[in-house]
Amino acid sequence: MSPGEKAEDGEGRNGSYTEVLLAHIKTPDLSIEDLFKRVRNSLNIKTNGKQTSWEHMSLIGEFCFNYGYVSGEYSIKYSKNALVDSRFSIEDNKLGEIIESLKSHNWYVQNPAISKVRKIDLTDFKIDSIFVLGRNIYQAACGKASAAVEYINDLYVELKLLDGEAAFHILNGMLYEIYFSSLGKIRKRLKTECFEKVLRVSDKVMFEESKKFIRYTLLPNEEKVIFLPGNESFIIDLYFENYQDDEKVLSKVFYNGQNVLYDDEDELFDYESSWDIGRKKYEELEVKLSKMLACPISKMQITNHGFNDDEYIHAPHFFKLMNYVN
Repeated sequence: MSPGEKAEDGEGRNGSYTEVLLAHIKTPDLSIEDLFKRVRNSLNIKTNGKQTSWEHMSLIGEFCFNYGYVSGEYSIKYSKNALVDSRFSIEDNKLGEIIESLKSHNWYVQNPAISKVRKIDLTDFKIDSIFVLGRNIYQAACGKASAAVEYINDLYVELKLLDGEAAFHILNGMLYEIYFSSLGKIRKRLKTECFEKVLRVSDKVMFEESKKFIRYTLLPNEEKVIFLPGNESFIIDLYFENYQDDEKVLSKVFYNGQNVLYDDEDELFDYESSWDIGRKKYEELEVKLSKMLACPISKMQITNHGFNDDEYIHAPHFFKLMNYVN
């Protein structure tokens, strides 16, 4: 309570503060700061302004009491061979032929296959096959097959034309392909050539279940994938040091109060001993960070330290952003 105030007993077994805390604490994905704001507003209303909650915190980073995507409700429903699609057995049917064509890495074979997708009823096929179809449409688009690129560019419209279940499994496959290799392992470098279009669709209310699916699937890899689809923002601090010719070099990247800038050997990046540093425009660094994180630039909130809008900076060619603090 605020200094000098007296806590009210409430109407049941709990005091007024506990009552409103319990009313809000089950809200999924609510940050601890927003939780306490809601509690304070509700308590103020419940006690007619006689009681104001009070917090004193020194938390670093984000915390939710109820992480809404940990429920088994969103557990993976696809077979291991669909998740490790290098082992996926393609069935001898129309959809199997399309998937085989998309796997060819030949534009002249892939482009006609995309046209065939629009002509078949996907509800006739198993969910594993539809999921793998989504994976391969996305990989064909990343390989610059024009028809696949067009499909991704119009993804929201394309999915709305499908049965809801089929759309769900195709979108799940595309999201999974961004983060996981054909061996079912988290990618060392995320496949982000077309990621913004896919994530934008998963943010739509009608495709919220796909967003829940990929978030749940990524939970065991949060140290390597620190921006999860559905997050409204990603706040980072970039630190620069003096380098050659009075230009700046990226030295640290802080997220949730921790330096998350690592080299390719999974060691904290040390610019003084690194040999792979290159000169680039700051805007190029922003794009690189966006693709490394699979985080749209529009959702990145970056604060620069030691950088005065110089046209060029130095940064490592190869690095990782990894979060080792839970």
